Amino acid sequence: MNAPLVTSGPPLPPPAPSAAPAEPSAAPAPLPPAPTPPPSTRGGPDVRAVAVATAWWTVATVAGLALVAYLVGPLTAAREQRDLLRALREDVSQAVGAVSDSLLGAPPVTRSPAVGDAVALLQVGRLDLQQVVMEGVDPSRTRTAPGHLPGTAGLGQPGNCVLAGRRAMYGRSFARVQELRVGDEVVATTTQGQSLYVVQSVTRSVRVTDAVADASPDDRLTLVTSASRLPWSSDRGTVVVAELKTRPFTPSPQNGRAGGQEGRSNDSSALPLVALCALAYTGTAVLATMLYRRWSVLATYVVTTPALVALLIFTALAASSLLPAWS
Repeated sequence: MNAPLVTSGPPLPPPAPSAAPAEPSAAPAPLPPAPTPPPSTRGGPDVRAVAVATAWWTVATVAGLALVAYLVGPLTAAREQRDLLRALREDVSQAVGAVSDSLLGAPPVTRSPAVGDAVALLQVGRLDLQQVVMEGVDPSRTRTAPGHLPGTAGLGQPGNCVLAGRRAMYGRSFARVQELRVGDEVVATTTQGQSLYVVQSVTRSVRVTDAVADASPDDRLTLVTSASRLPWSSDRGTVVVAELKTRPFTPSPQNGRAGGQEGRSNDSSALPLVALCALAYTGTAVLATMLYRRWSVLATYVVTTPALVALLIFTALAASSLLPAWS
């Protein structure tokens, strides 16, 4: 029987444990997204900035127009009233001189007054009102003074004399006419002399028609203005009727009344001028906006503000002709 094989020497070391399988490598972390660059303004204007600028210009323009109509307008009307009063006084002085130089008195008036002429001085004690009356009732005339309606009797003469004046804007010569009472006196001075009227009726918020200028059985003065302070009101008005108490003067030639000459209508022929003024104002406003981006604020203000103010005033004055003559 064979003996087991014995091997001499040191014992063999135990087998090394097998290495664990390598873990798969983790995927690299994703890179953060690149920041979005700000939108470039070189490709076109900023819509939001344009909208804000337009809104501001619109508000400023509307406020400026209202300022001219309700504040600057009365100041310019007062200045023009002084010029009209000076011209009327010269006419009255010449008429008085003609009476003094002739035993037969002043020669009769042979021509009708020109539209825009000063025809009388109207004084109302209760209202502390003194206004030179101008011939014609189109909006450009009533902006300065109450207007005499062509085709009606002259002041102090037989028949129905009709005057129209503004209620709220520009000269607002008839702003307080609705405060008159029955029995109040109205004095009119012309080249023929002074006439006294006494108020017989005051009708407020009545629908005014062309019948207000019809012939009357008595000698009267009719004052007409808007019943509303809204600038576009053209139907309801305040009508004051005053009876002539002094002896009427000799009738003089009067102008004929054209269509739309009743004191309540506007003047559509002024539309091209209004459009031209508005276009010039808008163009100047756009130019000012561009200059503010390139020049200093002070330099742009000094250069553009006078032009903008002047164009705004011209636009407001021209636009007054598009509103009813008595507003």
